[in-house]
Amino acid sequence: MQDLKVEKIIPYNIYFSISECKQLIDESYLVIDRGLPREYYYDDIKASEIVESILLPRVLGEVIYLHEEDSVYYSSIDGKQRILSMIRFINNEFPLTELKKLKELNGKYFRDLDSQLQRKYEKWGIWAILLKKES
Repeated sequence: MQDLKVEKIIPYNIYFSISECKQLIDESYLVIDRGLPREYYYDDIKASEIVESILLPRVLGEVIYLHEEDSVYYSSIDGKQRILSMIRFINNEFPLTELKKLKELNGKYFRDLDSQLQRKYEKWGIWAILLKKES
C-alpha cells in the first residue's frame, strides 16, 4: 500500500474593503479565474441586488473563499460572481437596475453617487476565508 502525502490546509479569516479587493485584482494579486474558470453570468439586475445589499447595508449572508498561491498571491475558490459584480459597479460598467428598496438610485452608475455613498461603498468590508497550506 502506497502512502499518500496529504497537506494540511489551515483556514484564516481575512477582511478587506471593496477598494482593496479592486486593487488586488488590478495588480494581479487576486486571480478570479484560476482553476475552474466559469463565465460571469450575473445580469445587471442580479449585480444591482448585490450592490443594493451593500448600500443598505445588510449582510450578503455568505463569505468568499480564497486559496493562497504563495505569500502574496491568491485565487478565488468561491465568490466570483459577487466579487465581479462589486468591481463592475465601481468601474462604472453598469447602472443600478430594478432596485427594490433604494429606487431613487435606479439608473445611476457608481460615478453618479454622492461622495459619501461612494466612500461607504468603497470601504464596505468583504469577509473571506483564506485557505493556506501548512508551512
